[in-house]
This record gives sequence, structure tokens and C-alpha cells, in this order.
Amino acid sequence: ALIAYAGAIGQNLPAPDALEIANDENGRPFIRVNPETGEAPQISITHGGLYAAAIAAQGPCGIDLQPHKENLLRVREKYCSAAEERRLCRFLPGMAQLPRLALLWTAKEAAKKALACRHMPGFLQLELLSTQKIDGGNILTLAVAVRAEAPWPATVDIAATTFHDHGLAVCLLKKEEFYA
Repeated sequence: ALIAYAGAIGQNLPAPDALEIANDENGRPFIRVNPETGEAPQISITHGGLYAAAIAAQGPCGIDLQPHKENLLRVREKYCSAAEERRLCRFLPGMAQLPRLALLWTAKEAAKKALACRHMPGFLQLELLSTQKIDGGNILTLAVAVRAEAPWPATVDIAATTFHDHGLAVCLLKKEEFYA
């Protein structure tokens, strides 16, 4: 998180004791506000298997990492509708089932973390609409179920890829969409 923080504020790496990471009432990590500037970037942290990752940005962000494990099959109905599974097969035909499901899981989890700056949506409030190939991965576009008490964007784009038998996804949202 220290390296991600330094990159987000465009400065050298701060001393570990100069940075305090805490959790809000929902468990979402945040950096305590810098008393000199009154600002702190948004952060997201993840771990899975042997890996961990963090991201920091000036707006809402989310990152997630998920090993390609059988538990994704057992809990599939909690995050993947039958229609989404058919879309995954159509959009990613050369990819095996577990990596496809890991990409969907991580994309939804990264989006949930980014959207949690207002109110965290459930997995099934995010629906896979499409994928687009990019160098080294995919952009997954998810529709967001909008509720009056949480004005979310209608769709979010998530960069997702496979990494050493893991799905890895990052979601960056525009700050002005949430803090206008």
C-alpha cells in the first residue's frame, strides 16, 4: 500500500510510520487524511494464494485477486447468473471455465470495492454485458443496478487478466462521478 500511495500522490515513498491505514465501518481500507494537505488517495488491497496487491488513486478504485480454485464452481450462483456464464463462454471461448469464472469474480469484486465509496452493491447487482480484448487481458463491462440511495454509474469497465493461475482485476472510477 505504501508504494501505491506514493505513486498516487506523485511523491517519493513515505516512511512507514508517516502513513496510517485504517478501516471504515464496512471494513473498507482508507488512508488517514494528510493534515498538511487535507487529502488522501483512495486505496484498495487484495490477497489470494501467494500474492497480494494494492492500488491507490485520486478517485474510487478497487483491486481483486482470486486463485483459479474449485470453490468458484461451488458458489457460482452467488456471483454468476446462467446468462452471464453463457456470455463468458461466448466472449472468452479459448479460456477454460475456472479462469473465466475467476475473471468474472475479480471484476465484480474490484467494481464492488470501487463502488463501495457510496454503498457496496451485491455481486448479482452487477451484470456482465461485454468483454473487449486488450493487450495482456480484457476489459469487462458490467451493468450496475442503480438504487436511489446510491447514485452509481450505469456501467463500469474493469481491466482483468490472468496471472499465475489467478484472476486479477482493477476498477478505476472517475472521482467527479461520486464527489461532485
